[in-house]
Amino acid sequence: MDCSDQAAPIATDQRFLMSDRAISSGGTNFFDLPMSPRWWLKSGHLQTIACGLWPVSEEPGDSLREVVPLDDGDRLTVYANFPKENTSVDRSEIPLTVLLMPGLCGDHRSGLIRRLTSQLLQAGISVVRMNHRGCGEQEILAQRPYHAGRTSDLLAVIHWWKQSPWAIEASGKRRKLALCGISLSGNILLKTVGVAARELPPDVVSALAINPPIDLSQCVKQLSVGLNWIYDQFFVRRLYGELSRRTDATRWPKELRRPKTLLEFDEFYTAPRSGFASADEYYRLSSARSTLDQIELATTILTARDDPLIPVSIFSDAQARWSPSTRVVVARSGGHVGYFETRQGGKSGFWLDEFVAHWALGVAGGPVNRL
Repeated sequence: MDCSDQAAPIATDQRFLMSDRAISSGGTNFFDLPMSPRWWLKSGHLQTIACGLWPVSEEPGDSLREVVPLDDGDRLTVYANFPKENTSVDRSEIPLTVLLMPGLCGDHRSGLIRRLTSQLLQAGISVVRMNHRGCGEQEILAQRPYHAGRTSDLLAVIHWWKQSPWAIEASGKRRKLALCGISLSGNILLKTVGVAARELPPDVVSALAINPPIDLSQCVKQLSVGLNWIYDQFFVRRLYGELSRRTDATRWPKELRRPKTLLEFDEFYTAPRSGFASADEYYRLSSARSTLDQIELATTILTARDDPLIPVSIFSDAQARWSPSTRVVVARSGGHVGYFETRQGGKSGFWLDEFVAHWALGVAGGPVNRL
């Protein structure tokens, strides 16, 4: 890891303070934030591609691994990291753990997940990295695929956490839990805090969804626009390739031709293996968009105006009905989970990492309750 990957100390940062001048839409506050992209990453496509190609950071210290059982007999894994006792940062007023959930085809080893983990640890906040079922392990722990609507898996991890010794500090204080989902996991997160708002324990105090595809059908259609076929091919090849290491029960059916698009993969595999009649039904029932008005937890959504995969319009059109506890933050640039910023004046160049740490410190140091 070179110096550019080191987590920068976090202090109150004027870049991330929400202006009082908000654009109100359907009872929800929308906030615009500036993000000055690096000169060689001026477009949303370049920001998006850079996120996938950026060198992977080292594993952030010693990690504790745990296997979490699921109601249907499958299992998934989580990895925990805790700040060093001799860290120089001020301790938060309220002990906090952030549960990080990776995007499609990602796991606890993904570069962005490792970067965010390092940044949060330096801020004095512990981290649990959640792998979706069937992801992140050489051994097979799941017979069923994860998908954008598996709210039960996130709830299983939350309730496991509640009973875990990891939820207790050495001082005996219970840690609060904040949830952070990236891309597809952002949809899972928003769907969960919407439909299962009453099932969340009081220990869960805040949520952050980063570039979430809240309308799956619209976002899959977006993959056919312009250069987006590159991402479509990337996703379908990764997903199809992952099945090659599965057991016979979970491999791609031999009688079916190889999928050419993500839509075909979902139509022939994800939907039927998950109990949906079709990809269309899967998208309709799993999209978070229909349950956004049910969110009670203090929730932040971050997206970018130039995200090539997630149209920014889906967050503000007439079909998006937001609850009063949700705020939508729209960065002027950043692509799809890129957000590589010009490095000057003490900036690390990783705008997203600092935004996430700033959000977490706000949760830990401020009032911890529902809005």
